[in-house]
Amino acid sequence: MFYIEENEKIVLFDENKEKLINTIKFMPQYKNYEIKETERQIIDFVFTDTQEWQTIEQQKNIEQEKQEILSKLQEIDKKRIRAVCEGGENPQTQESWLDYYNKQANYLREKLKKLQ
Repeated sequence: MFYIEENEKIVLFDENKEKLINTIKFMPQYKNYEIKETERQIIDFVFTDTQEWQTIEQQKNIEQEKQEILSKLQEIDKKRIRAVCEGGENPQTQESWLDYYNKQANYLREKLKKLQ
């Protein structure tokens, strides 16, 4: 992997040195910077073996999990509306569908609260 740093931050990188050289032709502000080579992987302008990268990935994972929970809550809300309108009970738990879905929604809200 080839890269260029400015103020200890990666500003350009590529696996192909020639591509990086060609890119610099269109970005003259980097023409005097040294092209460095490394075996370390770079993603989103960060070395993937650093604490910074791990923090970014952890935040992405948390955000993804939040979105999944919100999606599930929307799904459950639709089921709750149907349960209010139609009634009935879950044959496996012998509780009303509304209570059953409310428990699921409460569980997901608690999980979401812990992520925030």
